[in-house]
Amino acid sequence: MNTDFNMNYAKSDALIQLTTNSIMEVKHSNFLENYSIGRGSIVFADYQEVYALFDNCTIQKNYAY
Repeated sequence: MNTDFNMNYAKSDALIQLTTNSIMEVKHSNFLENYSIGRGSIVFADYQEVYALFDNCTIQKNYAY
């Protein structure tokens, strides 16, 4: 994917929300200084049969309040 997610804000839960029966695969990406109000700063995956794979990614200084 080779994408940079830097200094983003999500109003509720996370930047990426996965629902039931979802699969997400992220490769070669950076997640730096992102934040959200709620659960999960980058990914919110609180459902059945949800898979999130991060391969060779940098994840630093992300917050959820």
